Amino acid sequence: MPHLSGESTLQEILVTAICSVMEELDVSRAELSRRLGVSRSAVTQMLDNERWTLDRFEQVASALGAH
Repeated sequence: MPHLSGESTLQEILVTAICSVMEELDVSRAELSRRLGVSRSAVTQMLDNERWTLDRFEQVASALGAH
């Protein structure tokens, strides 16, 4: 999970929130990758350092049950 500093970007804040929701729902990176239809390494890259698009956030939120 990314570490937030005093100068965190919106993307870092949202990725941190997604990681928190994953923890709360007990959804592993492997499970999220299955739900998204991508490899586990793609999820790891996504959560660690990918530049996110609004579409990607929507896909992940939907995979975690957001409506």
